[in-house]
Amino acid sequence: MSQFFKNHYHALIGWLLALVIAIVALPNVGELTTQNSAIKLPDTVQTQLAEKNEKSVE
Repeated sequence: MSQFFKNHYHALIGWLLALVIAIVALPNVGELTTQNSAIKLPDTVQTQLAEKNEKSVE
């Protein structure tokens, strides 16, 4: 087992370094989806026009 680590410790250090960089550098996906999940329809869509008409009638 010690021979294995002796031959492959560079790869282990590389993977650990890549893992730390990924944890620090990559964005929080949950936060991104929360921020960008709101759907805004254009004002020319029929549902938006109907809502405007409904509000103006009231």
